[in-house]
Amino acid sequence: MGETNGHSCRHSRGKPYYGWGSGVHRRVIERLPSFTLYGVCTTREESARKAAAVFGAPIWTTSHEDLSARSEIDVIAICVKAPFHYEIAKAALQAGKHVYCEWPLAITAAQAEELAALAASGAARTIIGLHLRGSPVMLQAARMIAEGFVGRVYSVSLQARLFGPVMRAMALRSGGTTLHSIYAGHLLDALDHYFGGIAEIAMRGAVHLPPFDETGQSIPRDAFDHVQFHGVLDHGALFDVDLAGVSMTGLGCTWKIEGSDGVLVLSRGIQACRRSRRSRCTGRKGKRHCRRSRLTFRWTARRYPPNRIATQPIRVFPLRARRLAPSEISISNWARRSRRGGRPSRVSTAP
Repeated sequence: MGETNGHSCRHSRGKPYYGWGSGVHRRVIERLPSFTLYGVCTTREESARKAAAVFGAPIWTTSHEDLSARSEIDVIAICVKAPFHYEIAKAALQAGKHVYCEWPLAITAAQAEELAALAASGAARTIIGLHLRGSPVMLQAARMIAEGFVGRVYSVSLQARLFGPVMRAMALRSGGTTLHSIYAGHLLDALDHYFGGIAEIAMRGAVHLPPFDETGQSIPRDAFDHVQFHGVLDHGALFDVDLAGVSMTGLGCTWKIEGSDGVLVLSRGIQACRRSRRSRCTGRKGKRHCRRSRLTFRWTARRYPPNRIATQPIRVFPLRARRLAPSEISISNWARRSRRGGRPSRVSTAP
């Protein structure tokens, strides 16, 4: 497969040396026995050579067209900045390669529609990386809703406070990587996928952060750092989504699903005084909590020195999750192992 700023593999895939490709995609490739990292592509010869040497890829190149043209490569993984997704995906599809492209597929609707038509006209398989579709907490919540835990769904609300919009990389619309295009896309897809489909939607946005980036340097912000959506789902439930950059109340994400018989709350937050990050799914049906409704996911995190925006200190706690064996992936395996007193589980159940 191939990846740009990326890499390639044999039943194959490629990737870049720095960033999402090397940090995430490469690790997945290493766990898939039928896939091999076969080629890497970056925009600079030095980094391409280094990536190939470090990751053991036989091929390196600075041209994504060259990567797509190679017969040894079956799949192209696109992990570069959003403005470059379109040209790389188009070249790969025209070469008949399978394509995994990180969200967003393109930076305009016209580009995305062209790529979709090109993919439909060929036999290649395509995937867009919408990560919340694999979230254990979201999957559990969706199962509980399908089983009637909350009864008829009346409303779905989401409030998220995120660090990303503070950064220079997300401050300008021209970069294609913004709160609106990245975070909102992932979260709205999760809303649509898990909770019934979006029938109607409206949006407002604003720029509230000061004109400085994460290092304190001046930047003329024009990308929204606060967006709100509201609308109606296919089954008639109302929804609202409120996403913003750094908040004085801290970072985190909370979903609330209310219905005729109960409520579910999915929460994930970072406390400034803690070195852990958790996702929770809690629920109430009538006057009793449901045992199955609470799952706690724990990861260790590494503390970085505080960055500064204007005069407000902001601390970042990026995830550093340990590697999992395939047998540890399912919730049932984790919970069962915890109950029988085996190896400590990454997931614990609580009443």
